[in-house]
Amino acid sequence: MYEKYDKGESQGFNIGEYAMKIAISGTPGAGKSTVGKIIAKELNLKYISAGEIFREIARNMGKSIEELSKIAEEDESIDRMIDRKISELAKEDNIVVDARLSAFTVEDADVKLFIKASEYECAKRIAKRDSLPFEEALRRVKERRNSEISRYKKIYNIDINDESVYDIVIETTDKSIDEVKRCVLDAIKGGKYGSSRCG
Repeated sequence: MYEKYDKGESQGFNIGEYAMKIAISGTPGAGKSTVGKIIAKELNLKYISAGEIFREIARNMGKSIEELSKIAEEDESIDRMIDRKISELAKEDNIVVDARLSAFTVEDADVKLFIKASEYECAKRIAKRDSLPFEEALRRVKERRNSEISRYKKIYNIDINDESVYDIVIETTDKSIDEVKRCVLDAIKGGKYGSSRCG
């Protein structure tokens, strides 16, 4: 399943002399980017983010994330370009790929991980992170999620609510980041894939 590599011992635990490719996805505000960065650091892997690419495009266009999402609903080339770039970057080993469609674009991932939380919790976290009123954060969470569901169904006929494609699914609503980190790393270290559900 894995290829040999010689990166040595990670900061968290020794995963052995193996190459590792992890695909991580999740609902907006659930903490997938935070978890992805932590996993990359603990396992000494490179971190790649589709969200950062999307945000860079938005900044270059002078648009907000919500505005660009609306444009992407009509212009498929935006999502297709990002997904092609992620697929190209994901050809290397020893990486964590953080992308909404990572389970599909990184088909050879050793572990496919999904991070989720309740809509209320996601909005609460985003409100705190971005200094927004809760109602505005909740509106943005719903709008972004609906946009993603619509776009990926239209472009690729993919149901992003289908959790069956993931090896590990973690519900983070009532979990601290340390609990989530421990759950993920324990599952990866123990090879507990397939039916693993943390929460």
